[in-house]
Amino acid sequence: MKRSILRKIAAGSAALLAAISLIGCTAKIVVEDYAKTVVATFGDENIYLSEPIFFLRSNQMYMEMLYSGSFSDMSVFWSYQGTNGKTYGNSLKEDAMAAVLQTRILKQNAGSYGVELTEADNTKINEAATEYFATINESLIAATGVTEDILIDIYTNNAIANKVWEAIVADVDTYVSDEEARQVSISYIQVDEDADDPDWAKTTAEAMLARAEAGEDLDTIAGDYDMAANPMTLGANETIELNATAMSLKSGEFAMVTNGENGYYVIYCVSELDETATNTRKDAIISERKAEIFNTVYESLKASAPKFVLVDKVWDTINLDTMIYVPETTSDVTVTEETTMEASIEETTEEETAAE
Repeated sequence: MKRSILRKIAAGSAALLAAISLIGCTAKIVVEDYAKTVVATFGDENIYLSEPIFFLRSNQMYMEMLYSGSFSDMSVFWSYQGTNGKTYGNSLKEDAMAAVLQTRILKQNAGSYGVELTEADNTKINEAATEYFATINESLIAATGVTEDILIDIYTNNAIANKVWEAIVADVDTYVSDEEARQVSISYIQVDEDADDPDWAKTTAEAMLARAEAGEDLDTIAGDYDMAANPMTLGANETIELNATAMSLKSGEFAMVTNGENGYYVIYCVSELDETATNTRKDAIISERKAEIFNTVYESLKASAPKFVLVDKVWDTINLDTMIYVPETTSDVTVTEETTMEASIEETTEEETAAE
């Protein structure tokens, strides 16, 4: 039975205060209470822990699947600090809550963009939720308390938000010229400097270039020096030191980059216009344009949105200490990328900090 997540509190903040008083400052919330524990409010709407916890645990399990083989203790992984100055664990928690906030803001503006779900949309949502719930990992269910009804709520909110996203970026220019997106495929040998012989790298690179221009295969030449010819695809947006030279070559041409930071490079241009890579870059450029427009509009929508309040006493009780993923060698549990339930809108780069 489908139920709406848009529950209105009848007694103002009373329900929120009651939820906080039940758990105190440090009490752990049991999984069975996630669906009735208020973790945030958006205006007068209560947001229950069952929603962000599902995003968080799904992504936690996926990350565990990727990295637990390299970390005997995943708490070490979660404590690593990223380039944003936050630990991986805190970033994962912030992303989960930011996704909830973004979905609410877009959903609130659905009417302004003429967005509503059709009967066909609702049918697809129910079918997708039912299908996913039938295949979901038991360990994830145990960690989140997710039910089919909760999934339907999540899928419904995301479907509305995605439609609003589509409306926001509908007028983005999708034409990208070959020149703007051009990607060149090359093969290159990197010849590192020799501290004991300052002239060795230059002399060796010149000898390699001469052999290549005479018709010898670059792999064979590299092998004679116990080196390797490395394939690479790059475009004008790259900043590596051999980029300018590579982009100037025609298919079948050779060149040498001298005095590079890492030595010398002997380059062979396989294709001055790699069609597959260029088309992929075109898609990326279009996505970047959509993200730029969306982020600008979203910031405006966010500024005028109802106040979002995170209940720290609730959210702070949630941690990543307990492993969810069980390796296949010891269990029949199978984890796929489907378990990563991203609530953030498709093709955006917006990462909001919800705890404001």
